[in-house]
Amino acid sequence: MQPLVEVKGLKKYYPVEKSWIDKLLSRERRWVRAVDSIDLEIERGETFSLVGESGSGKTTTGLVLMQLVEPTEGEILFEGRDIFSLREEERRRLRRDMQMVFQNPYASLNPRMTVEEIVGEPLTIHLGLKGEERRRRVIELLDIVGLNPGKYYVDRYPHEFSGGQRQRIAIARAIALRPKFIVADEPVSSLDVSIQATILNLLQELKREFKLTYLLIAHNLAVVRYMSDKLAIMYLGKIMEKGVSEEIFQNPQHPYTKALISAFPDINPDVKRDRVLLRGEIPSPIAPPPGCRFHTRCPFRLEICERDEPKLVEVEDGHLVACHMVE
Repeated sequence: MQPLVEVKGLKKYYPVEKSWIDKLLSRERRWVRAVDSIDLEIERGETFSLVGESGSGKTTTGLVLMQLVEPTEGEILFEGRDIFSLREEERRRLRRDMQMVFQNPYASLNPRMTVEEIVGEPLTIHLGLKGEERRRRVIELLDIVGLNPGKYYVDRYPHEFSGGQRQRIAIARAIALRPKFIVADEPVSSLDVSIQATILNLLQELKREFKLTYLLIAHNLAVVRYMSDKLAIMYLGKIMEKGVSEEIFQNPQHPYTKALISAFPDINPDVKRDRVLLRGEIPSPIAPPPGCRFHTRCPFRLEICERDEPKLVEVEDGHLVACHMVE
């Protein structure tokens, strides 16, 4: 069966503004290589996670998938169609099937709009709903996401809600058009730990009820392990490892994956892990290291790592790793 979403050779570079010295010396323009040639396949009905440190390119990938920024190179296919080759009217229809939940519910909701206006806006734009019909539909959506009875919340403003309630409003807006695919960018990272589980459970319930497909962007491995069917580990714009989530947690192959998982406490206190400690900070995406981008921090690096970039190779069925040690 064809994947719902396919990403092929995706690149996203941002230009760096030239300094006066660069202009004086006629230096070439430099680029931030936020995403540098990645491939993904997201099957219908699954939760696929992108994991990595800040600056690894996770959020940029999600923004490109949502057509919020244009790619520098590559293709994104949704149900077999290249979304960036569609006409404007076709793109407009496609947006009904692709929605996004942002990280910060305090910034993603317009403080001057009521809940009815926030959640009902896509209903008006795409379906032409207004008045009582729109209000009824908004109340139904609030009930679905756990803000019930919805009639008590529909006329309020965002500042009257807690962070968890605001994120429920954002989720209600995201599912208003019954989409097929949702990008969830760190959907619980700004919430209290006591609230995170309720929002994650809500996302799982909605996934089952509405047959949703998720791209989950996260750095919290507890969240990733709970939510994900498959995942990809990103580092400095590249994919280091990808495959079935539980397989990677049980048998990580890349040193970077091992370092991330070794720092993540297991729910079983009797489980002992060998810590893999990383040295230094993630390099600049303006001038990434040659060869393997992780070699400057890798405790197991080989001479070839500094020279040649490793390819993603399959070590087991569906489990791919980009590492010379594995090759």
